[in-house]
Amino acid sequence: MPALIASKAGLKHLFVRHRGDTVLRLLGQLRGKVQYNGSIGIMPEYLRNAPGAQRRHLRAASRVLQACQSMGLAAESVLAQP
Repeated sequence: MPALIASKAGLKHLFVRHRGDTVLRLLGQLRGKVQYNGSIGIMPEYLRNAPGAQRRHLRAASRVLQACQSMGLAAESVLAQP
């Protein structure tokens, strides 16, 4: 059974370097052992600070999932939670 990683990290976070390698490439070394889920926070409309914020967050999460998939990771869902 694969481990589950849920993260709100954006693409820029996955390209942060650690010991000379990117977080994304390090995640790629775990293919077959982990499932990556993107995560976006949702809030009532009266608390959101900008129109369209949820759509932007969902598009950003989708780009992260695509990058993870390109590394061979199981990455097919986004959690939406407060």
